[in-house]
Formats: sequence, structure tokens, C-alpha cells
Amino acid sequence: MGEDNQQRYFAPWIPAIMGYILYVSNYWMIPYWIIMFSIYMVKSVMIFEGVNSTDWVFLFLWIPAQMLTIHFGNQMLKLANCTHFWVFVFSSLTILFFTVYFFTVAQTVLFFESFISKITLFILGFEFLLGFISFFIQRRPLRISPE
Repeated sequence: MGEDNQQRYFAPWIPAIMGYILYVSNYWMIPYWIIMFSIYMVKSVMIFEGVNSTDWVFLFLWIPAQMLTIHFGNQMLKLANCTHFWVFVFSSLTILFFTVYFFTVAQTVLFFESFISKITLFILGFEFLLGFISFFIQRRPLRISPE
């Protein structure tokens, strides 16, 4: 009988989890933005000082930046050379800045707004961290050793 010359390769699990989190995070980010928009509408009507124009600009810039983060994060995971890493990093840092702005620097901050922004900040920070780790895992050469 001849020996089997099979090789085993175990795929790294962090990029797979990163892809899943990017996919599932849409189900949180879309309602988050709708809730934030609703809160801003109520604050602009009910509160005397209303909502600052910078707050509105950041709220509406949050959408395309989040879409870029998810798109380039997925593309980074699909391509072996991670060409979209720096765009992913820039858009992720932009999103993190906007989210921190929503519950720290905004003109008026409600408790509920602060609460959901902190949950979103945790999710976005986790995505950024996993994306960073995935980049280094994918840039590392494959090591396949026969058993």
C-alpha cells in the first residue's frame, strides 16, 4: 500500500468571524441610524437649542462611511493581498470618530442616545480590531506541513 500524501490546512478563524460580524452588523447599524435620525428630529423640535448643524452633517456622513467600511472590509477579506485595508482603516476610524462625537461632543445628548451609541461603538471597535488582526493573518504566508 502506498502512503497518502495528503496535507492538512486549517483556515484561520478570525477572518471568518470578521466576515460574519460585518454581515450581521448591518442588522444593528441600519436601525441605529434610523433611531438616531428620529432622536435628532425630536430634539430639534422639543429642545430649545435644538440640534447643531454639525451634528446633522456628521449624522448624514455616518451613512456613506459605514457603507464604505462594510464594503471594503468584505473586499479585504475576499482578496488574498488585502488591497483595501487602508481604506477600511480610514473609514473605520471615521465611523468611530462620528460615533464618539454623537455621545460626547454633540450639543445635546439624551441617555438613550448615549446608550445605543456606546453599544454601536463597541461593535465598531470590535470590527476594527478584527479587521486589523485579519489583515496580518492574511498577509502571513501559508505554512502547510505534511503530516
